[in-house]
Amino acid sequence: MAVLRTERFRTAGGITDLAVTAMAVAAMHPIAFAAEGVETEDAVMVLRSLGCDRAQGYLFGRPRTAETVFAPETL
Repeated sequence: MAVLRTERFRTAGGITDLAVTAMAVAAMHPIAFAAEGVETEDAVMVLRSLGCDRAQGYLFGRPRTAETVFAPETL
């Protein structure tokens, strides 16, 4: 499945036009939309209200090295 991702989905004034357009394009095609840089529960609520069901960012976890992601105890 193809995934369309946007890093700058939110500004101080709200959701960016780019993010809204990207979500609309993804909804019209077999493309998933993923919002990057999600840092607050408020952002998650706004994204869900717009139909976004994929997100990543500091709210969900800090960046990790490949060594820690693929360490035997995490698999």
